[in-house]
Amino acid sequence: MTTSLRGSDRRELTRLIGRVRKHFDVPGLAVAMVEAGRVVLARGYGVRGIDDPRPVDGDTIFPIASNTKAFTAAVLATLVDEGALGWDDPVVNHLPSFQMWDPWVTREITVRDLLVHRSGLGLGAGDLMWFPKTDFTAAQLVAGLRWLKPKTSFRGAYAYDNVLYEVAAQLIAAVSGRSWSDLVGERILRPAGMAHAVLGESAFFAAPNRASPHGKISGDERGAGPLSVLATTNVGDLFVAAGGISASAGDLTRWLLAQLGEGAIPGGPRLFSAEQSREMWTPQTLIPPTLRLGAAGWPAPSFRAYALGWEVALIDGETIIRHGGYVHGFMSYTVLVPRLSTGMVILTNAEQGYAISAIALTLLDRCFGRPPTDQLACLVAAREKDVAEVRRAAPELARDPLAKPALPLAAYAGVYRDPWYGTITITEAQGALTIRFDRTPGMEGPLEPWLHETFRTRWRLREIEDAYVTFALTAEGAIRDVTLRAVSPLADFSFDYQDLLFTPGP
Repeated sequence: MTTSLRGSDRRELTRLIGRVRKHFDVPGLAVAMVEAGRVVLARGYGVRGIDDPRPVDGDTIFPIASNTKAFTAAVLATLVDEGALGWDDPVVNHLPSFQMWDPWVTREITVRDLLVHRSGLGLGAGDLMWFPKTDFTAAQLVAGLRWLKPKTSFRGAYAYDNVLYEVAAQLIAAVSGRSWSDLVGERILRPAGMAHAVLGESAFFAAPNRASPHGKISGDERGAGPLSVLATTNVGDLFVAAGGISASAGDLTRWLLAQLGEGAIPGGPRLFSAEQSREMWTPQTLIPPTLRLGAAGWPAPSFRAYALGWEVALIDGETIIRHGGYVHGFMSYTVLVPRLSTGMVILTNAEQGYAISAIALTLLDRCFGRPPTDQLACLVAAREKDVAEVRRAAPELARDPLAKPALPLAAYAGVYRDPWYGTITITEAQGALTIRFDRTPGMEGPLEPWLHETFRTRWRLREIEDAYVTFALTAEGAIRDVTLRAVSPLADFSFDYQDLLFTPGP
């Protein structure tokens, strides 16, 4: 444990975290914090898992999920520093086989565009090719982009995605002759002294001092069941450039120091130039003020934009650099306040963004010298309000047991293909249907009649979000196509069922 917070501050933080953990059902968490070029906190709280009573400490690793994106941007920055590429180089200059849906976009999309969520793809487009874990290769994921139809014009709107960060990883390999994993280790993790950091799911689960993933998967469709230990983070080892780093609070103090030091760690090495540090924090894509994605319970910013692997927000007149991360069973959040040379990372082994916000906002109150606020009470109220709004906007589809499918169940059986995902197989046996996503192990289960031509899944792996499956019929009564949408209005956007359009035939 490393800490230089005053005794009273330390005790108050410990009490707050105890209340937050209890209220939001978080077994364990860790906090990293730096101020003015020095580490003030790198400590764990609680336990590694509900089945593992060993305490979380400053060296316990957690997946940082999408906070990995800033590391991918930093690796690219090192290549820009050495003149191997430019931020505004067309991607096809380095990856000639790269294709998007629109040939014009294929020609025009740049290295910068890969990182800033303005490609025209929809929210989370393509995530089902890697999340939950599939048997696709990274090369197949990138090749499948040509089948993802845009939702907006190129550079016309913000929509968060993961798949283009895998393109960035492929580009890094093409330019350097080394894999993303090799370069992020050689140029960022090891020089920074992030001794406990690992890449991918296998290395995470093999680590001796790691937290366990937890989720609420056995209750109703809105995640109201008891907390359970999950068997996987559902990311795997292939698509790590968007969210595959795991690290400890101690490790992440080194990353915070490098970020606030414009690429240099005080008394240590320079990872990237000050020029590229400023470039990575420069706003690129405006984020609509009504979009709350990734900022659970935070005050509404007066300005919000995405930069290169970071979000930039203006909150109460203060510039905040921040980013969140989520994989099954874990959440993380990074906050930087450049004016105060202050940064923090909060890591949890439960899917509770409001718990993270309660801690982060309390620490920011301290940094800004504000009177103490009961942020836990504020975040409890914010969560209730946000959940109620989401449920009103996207109510569940009520089941009508009297509304039967138009066709015999056997008529729905068969193989159906989507251009980018591939195939699903629906089988009928003993008067019941079963559905299987053929490239996603564990994504299989009964298909329950729900309302007319709509059925409901019950996936074998319960941490996968269930979906409504709707069959559209031709005038002659044949199946024309199959569409899906998530059952829960609170489902993570990576379950991008809405982008799938299956038609009959292998």
